[in-house]
Amino acid sequence: MNKLSDIYELFDNFENNRLSKAEKEEFQKRLESDDNFRIEFEQYHDIIVGIKAASEEKLRDGLKELDKSIIDPLIRSTMYYVYRVAATIAVLLIGAAIIYLTKYQESDSDLLTNSPDVLIDEIQKDIIDSLKSSDNSHINPNDNNEDLLLAMNLFDEYFESYPNNLVPQSRGVPTDSLELAMYYYQLDDYKNCLVILTDLLIKNPDNNDLLFYSAICLMNNLEFEQALSHLNKMSNSGTEVYKDEIKWYTALIYLRTTHIDQALDLLNILSSYTNDYKNSSESIVFALSDKKK
Repeated sequence: MNKLSDIYELFDNFENNRLSKAEKEEFQKRLESDDNFRIEFEQYHDIIVGIKAASEEKLRDGLKELDKSIIDPLIRSTMYYVYRVAATIAVLLIGAAIIYLTKYQESDSDLLTNSPDVLIDEIQKDIIDSLKSSDNSHINPNDNNEDLLLAMNLFDEYFESYPNNLVPQSRGVPTDSLELAMYYYQLDDYKNCLVILTDLLIKNPDNNDLLFYSAICLMNNLEFEQALSHLNKMSNSGTEVYKDEIKWYTALIYLRTTHIDQALDLLNILSSYTNDYKNSSESIVFALSDKKK
């Protein structure tokens, strides 16, 4: 075990009590006998503890300020969202710390001499940059890091696949193409489902059922541009089928790709009349509008 990534993984397992009794004993012996190993571990431990303490302090201070500014009791009901986002960031920070330690340990970087606050800011920036570079086609390049984190968390919270209302659930593996597609759909096997639906769409390119469930599969596969194309085709046809669903899932695509204004336009429409997505739309509008203040 010479690679730094392996060493830091060992440190993380020790810190989180994931080692067996024998592995713990071996770890302790190595701490006592190997000065370099002990120094590495102490440095790792200090940085992780510092990140946790600093991030918790930032979170507490931020929530205190937010709580002071909240007057409307309806807004208070959305406080759980703040905790959810904060928890997500905290997990990312601790995970990214191991990557950062490996990345900079062998260089002359002064990263390890920085304060925990500086380290947190550096790691957060690197997380966002990685998210952006991993899937550039899905991200609005004009949005900042806060927009990206908020939009992605809201999408993750509210996106759910539409239920299979197309064909009855089959007990065995069906032989009919549409039934087989929806069999895969109910297994959350969206790739195989999409293969069959795409083939069916070649023969029936204007079929709203095929377009809609293909769009849901594409969203699950993170193919948002094609999903949006299917939903737009349905919307432009003037169909009344899936009318609210088209608005809802289109808004979620805009949200996930951080086109906030377009998402808000549709969510405000859904918030204006009774439908299955009214309450969820209002909650998202709330979160987005509060962020813009």
